[in-house]
Parts: sequence; structure tokens; C-alpha cells
Amino acid sequence: MSTVERPARFVLRSYDGEVLQEYVLDKPQISIGRASNRDISIPQDKLISRRHIIVTYKGGNYVILDEGSANGTYLNGKLLEAMHPYVLKHDDLITLGRHQFIFQQSSNVPIEDLPTVNMPLDDVLKAELEYQVQQVKERERVLPQSLVGVTLPPPDISTITKFQSTAPMRVISAEQLRFTAFYPRALAAGDWGTLLVYAHLAQGISEIQHDAASFKEGQHEVSHKPLSSDSQLLLRGTNITVVPECPGISFSPKRFTFKWLEEWHRVEFHFSVRSEWFEPESRGIASVFAGPLLLGALPINVTVEQAQTSQYGNDMQVSVPAYKQIFASYSRDDNAIMLACRNIYRVLGFTELARVDALRASQIADSALQRLIDDSEVFQLFWSKRAAQTAYVRKEWQYALQSRHGQGFLRPVYWDVPLETPPQALRSLHFTYLPSYTFIPQR
Repeated sequence: MSTVERPARFVLRSYDGEVLQEYVLDKPQISIGRASNRDISIPQDKLISRRHIIVTYKGGNYVILDEGSANGTYLNGKLLEAMHPYVLKHDDLITLGRHQFIFQQSSNVPIEDLPTVNMPLDDVLKAELEYQVQQVKERERVLPQSLVGVTLPPPDISTITKFQSTAPMRVISAEQLRFTAFYPRALAAGDWGTLLVYAHLAQGISEIQHDAASFKEGQHEVSHKPLSSDSQLLLRGTNITVVPECPGISFSPKRFTFKWLEEWHRVEFHFSVRSEWFEPESRGIASVFAGPLLLGALPINVTVEQAQTSQYGNDMQVSVPAYKQIFASYSRDDNAIMLACRNIYRVLGFTELARVDALRASQIADSALQRLIDDSEVFQLFWSKRAAQTAYVRKEWQYALQSRHGQGFLRPVYWDVPLETPPQALRSLHFTYLPSYTFIPQR
């Protein structure tokens, strides 16, 4: 069959309700995504995957299927399970990235008579949270009293990682993730040193030390170890970005991004002290991001020597666990950040971000959010023009500034350039640049 009798239609519109285009569903199968070869292509929306959904006409019904998109597909506010078909009904609302499709069974309904089913992002989030909680109840899970109404179920590892196996798996949890760095303790201006940063499992520290020693001796043939057949890494396939920053020191490259597929990975940076730097010491950090979310920070303290010294004469080794409590402060208008953070939280099995979003959406007393900030190891501020104009973001960073966590607790990052000028109270902080390509999956 090459055509569909009495075809239905999609009405495409933006999140603010503006009708953009109408598509008649007159083919047995219609593909939608960001790629130019899709039947319906939306290239300008980077939150939509290149291959996002397929709509098939079968047995008199239209069936929608998410092809494993990076940021998911929402049907009437509920997140669809990837690769699982759903039958569409008249007036269904389908949300992809920053766009929405209204499914019209009859193509004779005038545009101006369409139902007002526009769902602001807050409502989409709330609907998803309610749906996830209902799924938990149906599985007869008992929720902690403090999380009733907002918690998400534990992630389905096989779905999230796109990794299937019929054998029992030893799931590697967030508690086992660790980051270790090796670098010269002292360096002279004009001299070059090497910084090695490892992302690894806690039990593999001896292998990391052996690899670092082999690297110094020029015997570095591999930069990773394959994952054992009975293990499954939670962050498998996730973009990991390492960004070293120290005043007075230049790094090459400035940052490095890789996909975590093995039990450990090694990242290599070369660095030197700038000639204009006259301080006796340089103190900085190597930040490790999963997607856009800050997972760890390794201190880098280099003594600046007056004479040239051997870069391997007296190495430093520092090692830190991954953060377990991360408060992410962002504007909900920054959809890419919001969705990427929520994806990483789900993969790691964290629930705090769902609670934070629910508290913001319901405008619960500030004290509840403040307690979550107090309990966090790090406060990550996602800074943008939208964030600068968002009242609750301002309240959150103001409280984080006056908290007792100390220096290094509030960590601002930005991805839009140029940097939106921060208020005076934040200008003493260092804003780390994280390009959007490091955390927005490209398909």
C-alpha cells in the first residue's frame, strides 16, 4: 500500500503555541527527526535526535515509536519507552525537544479550532513525575516518606545504556566511580609537564598506578581497560569531559571529551607555566563532567621553580570519589541543560534533581530547597542569559554563597558565548566554559 485512505495529520507548533506547519500523514510510514533525509525534518532543534520517531499506519491505526532518541519523546506529558509502539488517538500531544505535534484523526478540522493543549515545560515535567511515581506504585515499591510524590524509579540499565546481555550482570554503581590524577609537583616557567587524569573504578587503583608508571617510562600502549563480561557500567556511553584549569598555567588540549565504555580511561594533558607568572605556586582543579553535570574535581597544586627541573622527578598523585550529592541550579528555559542533567541523574540512580524540579514547579517554601543545598557536596550553577533572568536561580545561588560549605562549593559553568555578565556577587568566582557539543548527544 503506497497511500493511506482518509489520512490523519500532524500540526507542528512551538512550545509557546505558535502553529508552524501542517503535515498530512498520507504514507504508510513517516519518519521524524533532525536529519535532512527524514520525512519531517526539524534541523534547528538540537534537542531532537537525527532519528527520533517513526509513525506507522497499521490496521487502521497510527502507531508512534521512539527510535531510541537522546532526549526522549513525550505523549501527553508521559515519557515513552524507547522502541515500544503506542497507538495514537485524536488530539494526542507529542513533544520532541522544543516542538510539539498535535495528532488530528480528521484532516478537516480548521487550525483555529484545534484544542488548547499547549503544555508549558513545568507541566510536562510534573506530568512525567506523576507518571513515574504511578509506575513505581504499580510495581508495589515502597517509597521513603520524604520522597513520596516526587521520586523516580531506579533506572532500567538495559534501556538507558542501549546495552543488552542475557547473562547476569554485576552492575557498577556510582559509589564505585573514582577520578585520579598524576602530575609533577614542581615545574619551572618554560618547562613542560604532563597531567594524567583517570576515570576508573575504585577497585582498579593499583592498575591505574601501574599504567601511570608505565606512561612515564614511555610504555603507554593503551589508555583504557575493557569492561569485564560480567559487569555493566552505569555511565556506559556517556560523554565524559575533563577540564584542567590553573592560574598562570596553559594546558594542551584545553579540555578532552570521551565516551565511557571501559573500566578505566586515561586522558593526557601537556602544560607549562606562563612566563609572566611570578607567584611561587599555582592552585587549580581538573573538573570531570558527565554530560554537563560536574561529577568530580581534582586539586592541582604546582610549585613554580626558578630553574628547570625534571617533570617526573617528584610526581603528585591525587584521587577523589565521584560526588554523590550535586545541586544543579538552572533555568527551565535552558531545555538542553535540564534534559541532559535529568538523564545523568537517572543513570546514576540519584533522585535529588527530581525533588528539586518538583519543589520549583510547585513553589514550595524556600526552606525545602535550602535543606537540599545544605546537604549537597557541590552547587553547580548553569549560567546563561535565561538563568540570569530567573528569580529562583538567583535565590538558589545567593543562598549557596552564604552557606558554610566554603570555597569551591559554588561551581558556575557556561556554554553560550560570550559569557553573560554575572552580577557583582559572582564575579570573584571562576566560570568554566563547557561547549554544548560535550553534553548534547548528536545522532
